Amino acid sequence: MRNVMQEGSVQWSVRPAGPMDAPALATIVRASTKDQGRWPAMTPAEEAEWVAGFVEWSQETVDGSDALQVVESQGRVIGRIRIERDEAMVDGRTVRRITLCGLQLDPTVQRRGIGTAIVKTLQHEVSVTDGVLDLGVEHDNPGARRLYDRLGFDPVGADDREVHLRWRPPGFPE
Repeated sequence: MRNVMQEGSVQWSVRPAGPMDAPALATIVRASTKDQGRWPAMTPAEEAEWVAGFVEWSQETVDGSDALQVVESQGRVIGRIRIERDEAMVDGRTVRRITLCGLQLDPTVQRRGIGTAIVKTLQHEVSVTDGVLDLGVEHDNPGARRLYDRLGFDPVGADDREVHLRWRPPGFPE
């Protein structure tokens, strides 16, 4: 995903996040959540506290076990991706797994195919390793759910907050 790609009129690329990216990533998450109508009511002080906490957490996770990445377009941060790579027991056997823990795009670049291209890249990666791609989508995020349904994800569970989805490559051994 580090190559420059183009979807519609937006040219973009993905790179590893660094500690200095954390404020921009917090801005992206807040903007996309607000655009979806899912941002909780907060006082300005509570919102500032949330931003500070998210920035601190993002800075700590840059070198963590998961991969925090930045989506850029023309030098501007337009998105955030967080993935984990590990192994999971699926149908009685251990397989490689990628978990998409977070994908947020600036509302000004949404619905242009960037999110679809990112997910398809991850699907390709698990296809060549006979693995699976897992993610959770919050119950109050129907737009994301439509995207993942369209890309062939199946529900494998749920909790109070989200539905757990899995994508298996065509021909995945049963």
